[in-house]
Parts: sequence; structure tokens; C-alpha cells
Amino acid sequence: MRKKISNQIIRIKKMLKKVKRPVLYTIGFCVFTAIQLVFSPIALKIDLSEGHAYSLTPSTKKILQKINKPLTLKLFVTSDLPTRLIPIKSDVIDLLNEYRKEGNNKIQIVSVDPKKDEKIGLEAQDIGIQELQFSQLDKDKYQVATAYLGLGIYYNDKKMSIPQLTDLSNLEYNLSSVILKLTKQEMPKIGIIGDDQLATGQNDPYLTIGSILFNQYNITPLKKDTTAEKEIDPVYNALIVFDNRTTKYSDDEVTSLKKYVSNGGKLLVLADGIWITENLSTETANHNLFSLFSDWGIKLENNLVLSTSAELINFGNAGQSFLSLYPFWFQTNNFYSKAGPLSNIESLTFPWGSSLSLTKKPGITSTILVQSPPLSWVQKEPFKLNPQEIPQPTKKELQSYPLVVQLQNKKNGELIIIPSSRFVEDKFLTQSGGNVEFVFNLIDNLVSGGALSGIRSRSVVFHPLPQIDDNQKDMFKYSMMFILPGLFGIYGIWRLMKRG
Repeated sequence: MRKKISNQIIRIKKMLKKVKRPVLYTIGFCVFTAIQLVFSPIALKIDLSEGHAYSLTPSTKKILQKINKPLTLKLFVTSDLPTRLIPIKSDVIDLLNEYRKEGNNKIQIVSVDPKKDEKIGLEAQDIGIQELQFSQLDKDKYQVATAYLGLGIYYNDKKMSIPQLTDLSNLEYNLSSVILKLTKQEMPKIGIIGDDQLATGQNDPYLTIGSILFNQYNITPLKKDTTAEKEIDPVYNALIVFDNRTTKYSDDEVTSLKKYVSNGGKLLVLADGIWITENLSTETANHNLFSLFSDWGIKLENNLVLSTSAELINFGNAGQSFLSLYPFWFQTNNFYSKAGPLSNIESLTFPWGSSLSLTKKPGITSTILVQSPPLSWVQKEPFKLNPQEIPQPTKKELQSYPLVVQLQNKKNGELIIIPSSRFVEDKFLTQSGGNVEFVFNLIDNLVSGGALSGIRSRSVVFHPLPQIDDNQKDMFKYSMMFILPGLFGIYGIWRLMKRG
């Protein structure tokens, strides 16, 4: 048997020797091409970056899977982009290809240059994409260059655009939100109570969150009189109630809110346990919403929560600056891990927040979404808000306190309480906090089943080397200089001893 196999191998070798090399090269090329064509549709990608920064989120994938008609992503990009924008263009194209792969053959990507075609240029202007101006160094001189880098999204007879694609970290969120808006049959309707400037947009303290909500939902400001005179129309998919620290809601208004949420409505309330004035004095919170909370087994405490995870606050003015860690403004990442609205949130900031107490009520389920950090304590009347007069807590006083609670009844009515009226006010937002994203996620979860919740910022986290002192640097330096030669020396001595 072995002789037969060996004879066959010898025959094959003789045949291969007779075959000329060009023929072998041709056969090999054909085999390689065939393998490439067979396996090219099978894409294998492993994203090992922190937070999977190079992969689409499950929320985006769900949105794309529901597309039932062709959708076109038209990239308006100049061929002669400035050098610093070329990597951004590559990242944008990679992201768009991810959308195409997840779109079930419903998504088409087109790239056009508005500078080369006048009609394309007019089309770009029609959907709001303008030329961008950049300063660049060319031949030792600064010159101003213009370029297009925008995206048009077309679905049926509707079209929208992302005028600038330079913000890569939020591009997935921006693009997915536009696609969701274009493919929705009907925009959810949300009523806003307590923000009188929302309709005009002038001096609106909640302008940031308001502009985001306006982009995704049908927003209607509700006046106090309309909510008091009659029941709230159930056509509203959700209501947001702001405690503006001046308005007292009447008993009739509170009753209408109770009926709305108890009959299956969705209600988000941002209210204080203690009102803080501009001159750092305290007043009793007179919004009259406490009975609404108590019906659901929640007590909004008349206290203020403090924490060692304090924000650095500037207490100065134009003439003098005074920076201090202020325990009444603190950050927390003590979250309920299974909560969808918190999946893309790293931390939240609470300015002058109060604690919540929970009591079990029949037919109502409660979930604590956010708690204060473990090293937290509360202050009750008399309050001392001056950072230099805050008394230090004892070890027994340090604990976590419930801050954000979500409740649901048997009729699918939902109530969410955030015990800080300034939680999403523009002048109290911090760069490190995710307050606006969190509130939007809550609303999105209430009215759209969390369609956009969890879409994180597509940014890669860099971990630089830690700062070390000079002595440690010298220790590492000389260790690396002598350890490797020493090891080779020991190995050489061992070889010499072995020969001897």
C-alpha cells in the first residue's frame, strides 16, 4: 500500500516538472481569485477597542433592520480635501459601510463632488450643506481652503442632511436619529409643562435639551391653565414637568397630572426638595407636587445631598475668582446596571439635589436608576450652603441615597422623578456629565421603546503613561540598560561552563 502511494507521488512530481512555470502561475492565480470571490462577502471583524468604538450599537442595528424601503446616503465630499480631513473622510466612509452592511440591501451609498458638478453643488445647498472653510499651511504660508464634507439622507420623498461630518464621536447618533426621524410613520407627541420660554426659544434655560427634543418629537408647550381646566389629552405620548422654582401648581393641575399618569400616561418630573435662590439662600419647595409623588410611594425629602465626589465650582465674579470643591454639586456613576437609558452614560452631575424615599404600594413596581456615591450625606435645616461653612460628616452619616426612581403601575403608566430642577439647565451643565443624554434617553425609552438609547459616543479612549517622579524614571532607565546585557552575560558564562 505504501509503495502504491509513493509511486503516485513520484508520478505527480514528474507531471509537475513537465508543466511550465507560467501555467502553474496561471493556475495559482485562478485558484486565489476564486477563493477571494467566494469568501469576499463574508466579512470578519473583531472590535477590541474599549466600548466597541468601531462597531454599530444594537440600537442602530434595530433602526436599520426596520427600514422597508430604499434609503440613500449621499456623501458630498471634495476630492482635494485638506490633508487633515483625509483621515476623517476615511472614518466616515468606514462608518457608512457599516450602515450599508446592516441595512439588509436597503441602503445605498453614493459619493459626489459638488465642486465638479454645478447641479450637485445646487443640490448640496438645497439640503443645507455648505462649503466649509479651513486654514492650512501651504509653502510656508497660511491659506484659506474650502471643501465640502457633508451627508444627505434620502428616504421616499423626504430628505435631511448632516451639514458637517467633522464630529466623528457623535456621528453614529446623529445619523441614526435622522434615519429614525425619516422612517417614522408618525412623530411622538410630547407636552412640556413649566418651561414658559420653550415656545419662543428666547432666554430658555433648557435650550439644549429642548433643541434635541424638537429634532425628534412633536413638542407642545402646555400652559398651566389648560391642564387645570380639563384632563390632559391622552394623545400626548409623554409629559415633562419642570419645577422652575417660582411656580406653584394648583391642586386641580396636580389632579390632572395624577389622572394622566395613573391611566397609562408617561410622566417625567424634575423637581427640588428645597428651593435654592440666586444668593444661596433656601426656601421651602412650594411646587405642590409632593402629593403626586406620595400616591406612587415616593417621598421627595426636604433635604440636600452632598458627596465627596464634588465638582470644582467658581464662586467668583468678574473682579475676583474663587474656585472650590462644592459637595452640593457632585458627580455619580452609581447606576442600575440593567437600565437601558444609562447604557451610554459615564456619569451624572446633580446640582443641589435632594434624596428620595421609597414605600411599597400595591400594583406599583419601582426601580432605583441612580444613587449618590457611597461617600454621601444629607443636610437638613438649617442649611449651610457656603463652601467654607459646610460641616464635615461623621462616618456613620456616609451612605448612598436614591436620586432617580422609575415607577410603573398595572396600566403601564410610568413616573420618573429627578430630584434636581437644575439637572438639565444650560448654565449648570458640565462637560463631564451626561445629564442631557440621560434625560433624552429616558424620554426616548418612554415614547419610542428606547430606539436611540444606548448609542454611545464613538470615541477611542486613550490611556497615557502615568506620571512618575525622576527617581522612578532613573530606576527604570538603568534597569533596562543592565538587565538585558546581564542576562546575555549569564547565558554566555553558562555555555562556557558547559563546554568546560
